[in-house]
Amino acid sequence: MEIAWAFPEDFCMPLTTSHPLGRKTFFSKLFRMNIIKFFYLIAAILGTVIPWTPFLPFLIEYNFSPNSILDALYTDGATSGLSNDFFISCVVFAIFVIRDSKSLNIKYAWILIPAAPLIGLSMALPTYLLMRESSNEQVNSNG
Repeated sequence: MEIAWAFPEDFCMPLTTSHPLGRKTFFSKLFRMNIIKFFYLIAAILGTVIPWTPFLPFLIEYNFSPNSILDALYTDGATSGLSNDFFISCVVFAIFVIRDSKSLNIKYAWILIPAAPLIGLSMALPTYLLMRESSNEQVNSNG
């Protein structure tokens, strides 16, 4: 019995064809999006909602105090390690975005550099990958 493997090319298949009435709506564009771009979009949405669900009540409880946030980030060894890991990842992400977006001519990627530590790296990374995939599609379609 042979096992069929899924290759990355399979993720570039359109989810569906265009709108049945020929209209260019948001949803028709969404459904014509390839699977990997759709995955990045869902990951960016979830990467915003899931971390902010517990974080927003914390911010409201402590009146958006920067001191309270820093105290919570470094309360013990576990949170200190995770916080340091996050900030190092944000720096690496910023360097990657600066270099990669210049070489691929991706506009507005710079907005994700402050968004990574302020909103979350779990939102910024999939958003950048979505922008990168869209840029690659434009380059490939233009020749």
